[in-house]
Amino acid sequence: LTFRVGLVQTTSGPDPALNTERHVELVREAARRGAQIVCLQEMYRSPYFCREENAGLFDWAETVPGPSTEAFAKVAKEHSLVIIVPIFEKRATGLYHNSAVILDADGSTLGLYRKMHIPDDPLFFEKFYFTPGDLGFRAFDTRYGRIATLICWDQWYPEGARLAALSGANILFYPTAIGWHPFEKATHGASQRAAWQTIQRSHAIANGIYVAAANRIGFEGPPDNGLEFWGSSFISDPFGVVIAEASVDKEEILIAECSTARMEEVRRGWPFLRDRRIDAYGPIVNRWLAWPHERSDWPGKFSPVPWVYAEFIRYVSLHERVRILVLDAAERKSIERVLRKAGVNLNAIDFYLRPTDRSWTRDFCPIFVHDATGRTVATDWIFNGWAKYPNHNRDNAIPKFVASRLKMERLEPGLVLEGGSIDVNGAGLLLTTEECLLSDVQARNPGHTREQIEAAFARYFGIRKTLWLNRGIAGDDTHGHVDDLARFTGARTIVTVVEPNKSDANHEPLRENLKLLRAMRTLDGQPFRIATLPMPAPVYFDGQRLPASYANFYIANRHVLVPVFNDPNDRVALNTLARLFPTRTIVPIYCGDLVLGLGTLHCMTQQQPLSLA
Repeated sequence: LTFRVGLVQTTSGPDPALNTERHVELVREAARRGAQIVCLQEMYRSPYFCREENAGLFDWAETVPGPSTEAFAKVAKEHSLVIIVPIFEKRATGLYHNSAVILDADGSTLGLYRKMHIPDDPLFFEKFYFTPGDLGFRAFDTRYGRIATLICWDQWYPEGARLAALSGANILFYPTAIGWHPFEKATHGASQRAAWQTIQRSHAIANGIYVAAANRIGFEGPPDNGLEFWGSSFISDPFGVVIAEASVDKEEILIAECSTARMEEVRRGWPFLRDRRIDAYGPIVNRWLAWPHERSDWPGKFSPVPWVYAEFIRYVSLHERVRILVLDAAERKSIERVLRKAGVNLNAIDFYLRPTDRSWTRDFCPIFVHDATGRTVATDWIFNGWAKYPNHNRDNAIPKFVASRLKMERLEPGLVLEGGSIDVNGAGLLLTTEECLLSDVQARNPGHTREQIEAAFARYFGIRKTLWLNRGIAGDDTHGHVDDLARFTGARTIVTVVEPNKSDANHEPLRENLKLLRAMRTLDGQPFRIATLPMPAPVYFDGQRLPASYANFYIANRHVLVPVFNDPNDRVALNTLARLFPTRTIVPIYCGDLVLGLGTLHCMTQQQPLSLA
């Protein structure tokens, strides 16, 4: 696949209509010169007004759709162009963004990017005008390829470029308005411009993608307190080679041909994305939950449960998006009230209106995997209520709903499997139990052999070796889920629960599993590092033993959230996990009430990794 990119570098005066007319003609000229994807400079429709704080300048903002989208949609359709149109967006009364609209070659609007990083420096007073973006770092499928755009100040942050690349973008555009302060140019001008180009070329190299930056030119403002925009728009190939570059002070249209074959060549020779150590620092992901509503799961003790969920979400949403399945719009409003009271940032929450039977998403949500190309796909395993509860049909339909909403490929293995019954190390190994997957009690797949189940793990998860433990913990109504028992904390490290009290029902099964773990080997024949967690004292409610376990911890991007039970062993478990996860903050969450529903923190979540393609 090849595609031709055009960048427009010019000045912008005080008349928005005239600026639009001029840029329309420049885009037409780019099309005549063979461009297929054209990017304009940041806020092309006006001077760079952020040199001052002036409330009257909000009048320059426009809506989407609005004057810019109307004008350029006609050009896009007429010339079969993809156009990136950076605008000063009026989202609502008193709410403004620094945005870029992506128009496809038929004139349709593919979507919108809103600038995430907002500067506040001398002559760059953008925080006065713009609310930070809330749409994330996205890629858009256009007629000529998959593209992403960030805006100006975003270019100094590697995280945005990486997320755009992981979303599958072939090229990353940076519409820009950057220049020199008059009193700094003589001393720092050359190094500032060099740093600006270097950081963007580094994004190209680190991610193996094309990068294109469109800057403006000209001097704006008073002679002693204005900005001299340094132009120098450029296009870099996936190894940081500048294949087209404009001058510092002339109006120009840059044209360059880009090729996915060149991306493939670079990524094969310099496989930076392949060699990411996601086992060490964790991918940035979305987390799925279903809001608790089945009161019979917590008989006589439901009222504290939503507040446990809210406290959990408060921590998780600090560094990742949380997607919550809710029954209906009325429940959503109720949930929002709870989350606000708990101090949750609702901008990090996505709600999906879809009824469920229960809220244990680990077991019925799709299990997301990367295919051979690096794309994220959803595996849709059958959920039959743990072969125990008849009300499971709504939960079983969730993977199809989620994959459809995400426009994601869905694979159907045709076997029963819950996410809590397995744990993986991300390097070809999987932990599970015979009690859950091979027993005739609560049988998931009657008639299927160990070899057939292992073959399914190999086909759909890329598993090269399945590690079988025996029995799970007392009180577990799933009949042997491994996530209450033993978990990977690294590619070669497993932590498992132990019970020294010989009179406790857990003692013998856990002693047996520890012996099995110590005899297991990695793919290269080495023993695992085995760490142990204590069990809390048995937790009962109304005479029923509950599956309280510290192994049901949840690994977030920056935290490890750990169920605790007001037990002396809470401290021991937290200290052990702190040693196993030295780069993450360990957060205890009281689960003495939540565990009455026969699950805790890991059971209530399912992760969705970003695409690597």
